[in-house]
Amino acid sequence: MFSYDGKQLVFASNRNNKIRGETNVFIADWVW
Repeated sequence: MFSYDGKQLVFASNRNNKIRGETNVFIADWVW
């Protein structure tokens, strides 16, 4: 999902989680 201004990207993953319900959230600056 992109921010309103399109400059940041956020996504979530629960791949390789050790505890049920654990989710990693990633936020990145989108440079294009």
